Amino acid sequence: MEKDKYGKYISLLEANKNLILTGAPGTGKTYLAKKIAKAMGAKYEFVQFHPSYDYTDFVEGLRPVPTDKEGQIGFERKDGIFKAFCKKALNVDNMDKSSSRSFEYFYYELVDDIRSRKVVTIKLRKQQPSQPLHVSDSKIIRWTNANGGESSNMVSLNRLSRLHEVYKTVADIDSITNINDAIRKVIGGANASYYWGVLREVLSRKEAYEYDKKGDLFETLYQSIINDIKSGRISSYRSPRGTMAPLRVNDNNRIEYRPKDKSPKCEKEDNIKLMFNYLSQNKIYDLKLYKRKDYEDLISKLTYGETKTLDYVEYGWILQELLNRIPKSVRNGDANISKDSSPTKYIFIIDEINRGEISKIFGELFFSIDPGYRGMEGRVKT
Repeated sequence: MEKDKYGKYISLLEANKNLILTGAPGTGKTYLAKKIAKAMGAKYEFVQFHPSYDYTDFVEGLRPVPTDKEGQIGFERKDGIFKAFCKKALNVDNMDKSSSRSFEYFYYELVDDIRSRKVVTIKLRKQQPSQPLHVSDSKIIRWTNANGGESSNMVSLNRLSRLHEVYKTVADIDSITNINDAIRKVIGGANASYYWGVLREVLSRKEAYEYDKKGDLFETLYQSIINDIKSGRISSYRSPRGTMAPLRVNDNNRIEYRPKDKSPKCEKEDNIKLMFNYLSQNKIYDLKLYKRKDYEDLISKLTYGETKTLDYVEYGWILQELLNRIPKSVRNGDANISKDSSPTKYIFIIDEINRGEISKIFGELFFSIDPGYRGMEGRVKT
């Protein structure tokens, strides 16, 4: 209700990043500003300008400190109210992007996918599928047992986070030799297989997202398939004849397919990357309807006719495996998956702004957002 009441103001503020409320004294401008901030769920700070207010109060300046042992008065640079507010917001923002926060974000993403049935099972050790998963009202992951009833076991974010403090990457979790001993040593009695599987799934999503931000998504996903083949989590694919054919990684760290005694071949990684980038950028994630001609037309188009044929079954398998591993957060362009992961909003409210001398209070900040003053390279972004 509050958000609906102040919706027009919120829209203006979100679009323009600032909002000036005008009116006669005593008409409720300050009251309204605070109400807008609260309706947005934002944390806010309040300051009132006056004629003697200056840069040292607002941004930073020298302030006297208690005398030393010799009775000398010193001075120390202190943050003003605005700079202190900005630093507080930046610190929280960094916490939001930290390993712990990012880990929570992708846990909740998995929870959402299980609830929507986009994820029904996850892969456990040695590619064994889990039992069907579901989520409780308190966002704990549970599963059905072999008899179809609900298992008494569960995976909670609290204990999973403790496990994550020790095993921070997919490589760490894959290096465990005895998962029962390793996991129970950290979190006590638990279904080690499911904690291992959920942790690996969350870490895979987190790492893929982080590498996508760096522009290395293909390399990350491709290497994850290489690692899964090396570890035995993936050992075969369905051949053109419908039989299961072996997969290996050769000495050049490339995927090798077909039996060794039947002309084994390797995919060309550059072509796989070209096709993957094209498919992912065009949001094509399901290749069930792709036929031989579709793959060959695509690679011919992407290589300007230099490559016209390929082993479409093997390439199709690798491409589909890569596409399946793209996290939902990457597919959705980092949309907020859960309300738990919404970023914190911050609003700074200035009262009686017309009473202050703007140039004296803001100093160089007055010009910092003006590209005509600093030039496009030196402009400050908000």
